[in-house]
Amino acid sequence: MTPTDRPFLKEATMSTHSRQVFLFPGQGAYRPQALRGLRETHQGVTGIIAEIDSAAGSVAGSRLSELLFDGPPRSVDDLLAGDTQALQLAIFGISMAVFSVRQGQAGPADVLMGHSLGEIAALTAAGAYSIQDGARIVAARTEALAGGRCRPGGMLAIGANTAVAAALARAVDDPMTAVAANNAPHQTVLSGPMDSLDRVHRAAGALGISSTPLKSPYAFHNPMLAAVVEPFRAAISGMTQHPLQRRVYSPILGRFYSDEDRIGDLLAGHLLRTVDFLDAVRLLHSQGHSVFVECGATDALIALVRRTVPDCQTLLGSASAPSAPPQAPAVEPSAAPAPVADAPPTRHGVIAHLRKMYASALDYPESVFTEDADLEADLGVDSVKQTELLARVSDHFGLSVLPEDFRMADLTTLADIAGLVMGADRATPPAPRGLSRDELLAQLRRTYATALDYPESVLGENADLEADLGVDSVKQTELLARVGEEYAPALLPQDFRLAELTTLGCIADFIGSSRAQVNGARLQETSAGVAR
Repeated sequence: MTPTDRPFLKEATMSTHSRQVFLFPGQGAYRPQALRGLRETHQGVTGIIAEIDSAAGSVAGSRLSELLFDGPPRSVDDLLAGDTQALQLAIFGISMAVFSVRQGQAGPADVLMGHSLGEIAALTAAGAYSIQDGARIVAARTEALAGGRCRPGGMLAIGANTAVAAALARAVDDPMTAVAANNAPHQTVLSGPMDSLDRVHRAAGALGISSTPLKSPYAFHNPMLAAVVEPFRAAISGMTQHPLQRRVYSPILGRFYSDEDRIGDLLAGHLLRTVDFLDAVRLLHSQGHSVFVECGATDALIALVRRTVPDCQTLLGSASAPSAPPQAPAVEPSAAPAPVADAPPTRHGVIAHLRKMYASALDYPESVFTEDADLEADLGVDSVKQTELLARVSDHFGLSVLPEDFRMADLTTLADIAGLVMGADRATPPAPRGLSRDELLAQLRRTYATALDYPESVLGENADLEADLGVDSVKQTELLARVGEEYAPALLPQDFRLAELTTLGCIADFIGSSRAQVNGARLQETSAGVAR
C-alpha cells in the first residue's frame, strides 16, 4: 500500500481500529497558533486547553489559550529563549486536542505511543492521568530541568544507523556523549555536551555523513540529567494514577505499560534512557498494526514511520491542517497549478502562486503563508518537504539549475523563494547527452561517488541508496537536481516520487524514459510548427 497523508480518515477500511497506532510527538512538535482552525470546528478543543491553563498555566510565561489561539505568533526559537515551560505545555496541549478530535472521527485506536515528552501525552490520553495532572507532570519536568542541576548540553541528529552514530560518539572520547534516540534506519540522535557534539558534527561531515544540531535546551535521554531524576520523581509522586483505558507502548521501556507499573517513577527514569522508536514501530507493525496516526502539529513521527515500514499507511493529525473543514478530501501532493505564461512574472504574482502551491501540497490554508512566516520554525515544514517543493517551484517557473553554492537554509520564507525566482535566469534546459545506458551508469557512479566521498565500487547498479548506502532523502533530492542538469532534458516532473528512484539503475532508466518523452514532445512541436 502506498503511504498516504490525509488530515481526516474517510475510507471504510480504516474503521478497523485494531490496526491503528496513535503517535504523540515530543521536542520540536510545535507550530504557532496550531489549534486556531481546529477550535472553530471542534468545541471540545477550547475546553482541553482551558484545563491545561488552569492546572499549569500560572507557571508558564504565556497562557496556552493565547499562544495557540489568539495571541501573536511565537516561534520555537522565541519560546526556547524565554518561555520553555509554555513550549512544553503547548506540545502537550496540541497532542491532547488532536487526539480528542481523532477519537471522535475515527474511533479508538488499539495502541498509543509517545516519543520522549510525548509519552506523557500518550499516558494521559490512555487515562492513566487526568488532563490537568498530565499538564502538571509536564510542568514539573520542565521545572526540574530548569533547576540548574544538570550540565548544559544539546542534541545532534545523525543521518546514519545507530551503530555508526555510536561509533562517532565513541570517537570523541566523552562518556557523556551517547545515543539518545534510535529513530529510523538512517536517523539516530546523539545527546551530550555541546563541545563534544560539535566535534561529532565535524567528524561526520569529514566522512560524508549528514548531521544536524537540534533545537533542544538540554541533553535529553542522557546520563547528564541524572541529578534531575529525583527532583522530578518527587514532584509528581502525589499524582493519582488511574487504570489504563487503552494500551500504551513505550519505546523507552521496550514494552507495554501495565496498571502495576509505578508510572511516575518510570517517567522520571526516562530522562536517562534511550528512545528506541525504530524497533517499537517494527514490533507494532509485525503485530499487524498498519495505520499510524500523528497526534501533533507536524508530520515528524509519521515521516520516521514511513522510512521504517514503507508498506504502512500514515495519517496526519488535524492540527497539521489548521483550518481544514472536517471530512475535507485530501489534495494529492502532485496537484499543482498549470505552468505560468512566458511573460516575466511579477513579484506579487510569484508570491500568490507560491501560496497556492504550498497550501495545496501541504493541505494548509493559504492564509498561514505570509511572506515572512518561517517555513520550518513557524509552519513545521521539514527540510525534505521544502526541497521537494522547491523542485516544483523551479519546474513551474522554468528556472535554470540552482547554483552549486545554493543552501536550503537561505530560503526560509516565501519572500526568500520569491526573491530566488525573480533573480534567477529562465533558460531552456540543455539537450540530453547521447550516452548508452552503461556509459550513463558509469558517469552516475562518478557523480555520486564524488558528491558523497564514497568509493565508486560501492555504488552498484542495484545498491539501495538509503537502505544500503545511507544516503538520506534530502541528499538524494539534491543529487537528482544535479543529474537533471547534466543528463535529463528538464527538471523533475510534478508527479515525481523520490521513493521510485532507489538505485542508480532506476535513475538511469528514469533518465532514458525522460529523454524519450521530451524527444516525442519536441517532435510534436516541430510537426505543429510545420502545419502552421
